Amino acid sequence: MSIKFQVDLSEFREKLKFHEHDITRRAEMLGRVLASEIVKHALTLTSETKPGIKPGDGPRRTYPGGWADVTTQLAQSISGRIKKHGFGVEVIIEATAEYAHDLNEREGYEVLGGVDELARQAINRHKRYIFN
Repeated sequence: MSIKFQVDLSEFREKLKFHEHDITRRAEMLGRVLASEIVKHALTLTSETKPGIKPGDGPRRTYPGGWADVTTQLAQSISGRIKKHGFGVEVIIEATAEYAHDLNEREGYEVLGGVDELARQAINRHKRYIFN
């Protein structure tokens, strides 16, 4: 299971016409910042809890997508990377645990919950530092 984001630099190209040689480097920088923030968010425990699995287990804190990790396998499988594409990069956030897709399909669970909106916010927050 993975979610991909495109960082399209076409609207920034005019602003960077004097720095064209830096376009790819700047896109990579933005991509790395996005990947880091998104993975960090996906792995942040919330104040919400789910009941324990076995009798006597206490409550487990949930992640933003509403799931609570019993074995830490799912949390450890979440990662981010970038892939270069011309003047832009693709930010790929993935959860590679075997059961990630099946859990995501269940009602009330979103393994990479909210990362699409988080990515939009992060792009808007960071683009001025990278492209000014």
